[in-house]
Amino acid sequence: MCEPVIEIESLSYRYPDGTDALRGVDLQAESGAKVGLVGPNGAGKSTLLLCLDGFLAADGRASVRGLSVSKANAKAIRSHVGLVFQNPDDQLFMPRLFDDVAFGPINQQLDPPQVRERVAEALADVGLTGMDDRAPHHLSMGQKRNAAIATVLAMKPDLLLLDEPSANLDPRSRRHLIDLLTGMSITMLIASHDLDMIVQLCDRVALLDAGRIVADGATADILSDESLMDRHGLEVPAVLASRT
Repeated sequence: MCEPVIEIESLSYRYPDGTDALRGVDLQAESGAKVGLVGPNGAGKSTLLLCLDGFLAADGRASVRGLSVSKANAKAIRSHVGLVFQNPDDQLFMPRLFDDVAFGPINQQLDPPQVRERVAEALADVGLTGMDDRAPHHLSMGQKRNAAIATVLAMKPDLLLLDEPSANLDPRSRRHLIDLLTGMSITMLIASHDLDMIVQLCDRVALLDAGRIVADGATADILSDESLMDRHGLEVPAVLASRT
C-alpha cells in the first residue's frame, strides 16, 4: 500500500464573520495520486487548499508526509507543499522570471549553484526554458500559469495544490496544461470547475458542498451520477455525458 501524503481528519474552519467554510472534512491521498476537488461556488475548495498549505489555521487534524500542518510547522510545511493560486499574477511578483522561480529555493537556503539548477529544471519541466530573463507580466496567460507552477516545482514539494488551474486559458493552453500535469508523478489536489479536465487528469474525486465532503470515489462514478451532481449544483461533464 502506498504511503499517504495527505491525511485530514475532522478539519473545520470558520471565517471571522462566523461563516463555516469547512465542517469536519476527512480526506486522505496516497503518494502519486491526482485527486479532483469539485463542488459549487462557496463549497470550501479554496479554503481547504489554504488550510493544507498553512495559510489558514483550522481546527481538527491535517498532515502532509506525517508532518502536522500548524503555525509552528509553517516553514517546513511550505517546503513539502506547493500551492498554485488561481490567478498567476498573485504568484509572480519579481522583475525576472528567474527571480520568481528562484525565490523558493533561496528561502530553502540552497547555495547559488543549486538554485540555478533548480530554476533550470523547473522551467524545463513547464516548457519555459530560455525565458529566465523575461518579465513575468509580458508572458501569455498560459505561460504565466506554467511559470507559477515552476515556482513551486523548484522547491521539490511532495504535494501540489492547484486552485482552478485552467481558468482563463485558451483551448491550446488548456491542453498544454493538461498534458503537463498528466506527465507529473507528484501527488496533486486539484480544485476546479473544469470537470472535463478533472475527468482527464484524476482517477478520484472528492465532492465538497457547504464545507463537507459529500462523495469521494472513482471520478467516473461520481461525476456521471446525474442525481448526485444535480443535488449539489453541478452537471455531468460533457465527456462523460457523451458516453451514456
